Amino acid sequence: MFARALLLLLAAPLLCTSAASAAELVLVETPFDARDSTVIVRDLSTGSERTAATLPHAPGFGAAGSLSPDGRWLAAAVLEGGNRLWRHAAVWAVDLDGSAKPKKLLAEAIHSAPIWLDARTVVAVRSVGEHEPSPEEAKGGRLLDLDIEVVAVAVDAAPKVLLKDRCNALDPFGVWATGEIALLRASSEGHSLLALGLDGRLRRLADLGPMTPAWPRLTPDRTAATFQQIAGFGSGRVTTSLVTSRGERRDLAKSSWLSPTPVPVAHGAVASSTGQTIALLSGETSRTLWTDAEAQRLVPRLASADGKWLVVERVAEGPARPFVLEVATGKRTEAGGAPGRWRESMGLRRLP
Repeated sequence: MFARALLLLLAAPLLCTSAASAAELVLVETPFDARDSTVIVRDLSTGSERTAATLPHAPGFGAAGSLSPDGRWLAAAVLEGGNRLWRHAAVWAVDLDGSAKPKKLLAEAIHSAPIWLDARTVVAVRSVGEHEPSPEEAKGGRLLDLDIEVVAVAVDAAPKVLLKDRCNALDPFGVWATGEIALLRASSEGHSLLALGLDGRLRRLADLGPMTPAWPRLTPDRTAATFQQIAGFGSGRVTTSLVTSRGERRDLAKSSWLSPTPVPVAHGAVASSTGQTIALLSGETSRTLWTDAEAQRLVPRLASADGKWLVVERVAEGPARPFVLEVATGKRTEAGGAPGRWRESMGLRRLP
C-alpha cells in the first residue's frame, strides 16, 4: 500500500503537467496594416505556439469567430472586400489539428461571429437584400432594413436556409440546451430574444423594448442568456439581465456604466469589468477576480464551456493583450503577443 501511494505521489506532478499542457487558447492575430490574419494555437502551460491557418481579408478588419464543440474547428467571419459589414464578409472553417485546408463556407455574409450547431455544422447570417427608408421614415428614426437569411452549413455540405426575415439585424449567439438557435432580433418595433428550431419554427422568448441589448451570451449550461441594456432614455442606469429559454427574466446586477462584454461563468453570475478590475457579479454581491492599476481597462472576452476559465484582454499601450484567469483561484496565465499585432481570443480547447 505504501509503495503504491509513493508511486502515485511521484507521478502526480507528471499527471498535472500533462493535464495543464493540454489546455490551448485559439487566437487570431492581425497586424494593423495587414490584409490577412493568422490563426494561432497556443499551449497555455509552455507558451509554445503553432500556426493553423492564414485568412485573407480587407485591411483594418480582423476576424470574429468561435470554436466547434469538440475544439477541432474554428469558424471565422472576415471582411473580404468593400466596407459593408452586412454584405462583404465570408465565413471560413479552419481545421485546428491541421488535417484539412481552410474552407470557405459562406460568401456575402454579415460580419459577426458564426456559431456551431454541432461539431460539423456552422450557423451564420447573410444579407440578400437592402431597403433604404424613405426620407420621412429616416427623419422618424427608421433604419436600413435587410433581407436576412439564417443559414446552416456543414463543413462538407451545401448551405441550408433555416429562416428568412426582413429587419434591421438578426444575430445568432449560441445554441440553447433545447437544440434551438438563440437569436437577437432588431427592428423598427424594438428588440426581441428568440429561439429558432431546425425545422424553421420560431419562439419569441422575450420582448426587450427599444433599448439595444448589448453583448448577448449563453450561460455555460445553455439554459439562459445574459445581456446588458440601458434601463431607459436618460436614466443613466445599466442593467445586466438574464432570460431563460422558457422566457423568464430577472436582473443580475445594476450599475451606472456599460461594462464591456459581461461574460457568464455560472448560472446567475457574470464576470464583468469596472475598468481596471474584473469582478464576479451575482445579484447585489461581487467578488474581485483580478485588478491591474496600470491598465487602461480590462475586458472579459469569453469563458470556457464549464465556466472555470475566463479569457480577459488587457488594454494599455498598443494592442490589447489577452490572458487567462482561473475563476476559482484567480491564477493568471499569459497569452503572448507582439508590438503592432492585435490578438483576439476565439476560444479555449482541450482543457484539463
